[in-house]
Amino acid sequence: MSQLDDLKTAIKSRLGELECVIGWEQGYDPLHATPLFIRSEADLDRLIIGPLAVHNLATYLTGWKGKKVGVVVKGCDSKSVIELLNEKLINRDDVVIFGLCCDGVVSQRKIRKALPADPGFVESVESGADSLKVTVAGQAATLRLADVQSDKCAVCDAPDAIVSDFLIGKAHTPAPAPSLKC
Repeated sequence: MSQLDDLKTAIKSRLGELECVIGWEQGYDPLHATPLFIRSEADLDRLIIGPLAVHNLATYLTGWKGKKVGVVVKGCDSKSVIELLNEKLINRDDVVIFGLCCDGVVSQRKIRKALPADPGFVESVESGADSLKVTVAGQAATLRLADVQSDKCAVCDAPDAIVSDFLIGKAHTPAPAPSLKC
């Protein structure tokens, strides 16, 4: 099973008890991901993960305070969840955390700079283990992920979610204990 399939299975197992689960779906073009508010199993068909899932979904949690929700987080995003818990802006009992083992996310700026022509509308994006194949105006360009990775990923100290109820993927390192101040 793929990491995405494992994530869908984990979400499906808890969906009935949650108002929604916040994940990512394809945005206005194949190069962009946007938040997805999963309320039913049918919504799981739109769920995506990978290097294009850049946005920190923890930022939506305070808007759901007092309601039981789920959120999909990368390691860096889980730091935000910990901070929201420390500041008592969310209640841990109300949040189911689906943590990912992340290999990094892309920088849209670096992708646009690396493409041979001005990318208007991106037709397709295929994500490989270490590359992205981006097709614009009928022309495909293969970009090494290492060349278009976000700068923050180069110094990331938490590629795996630090706090989670479900950890999806192969862990990079043993997870450090979260520092929850109460």
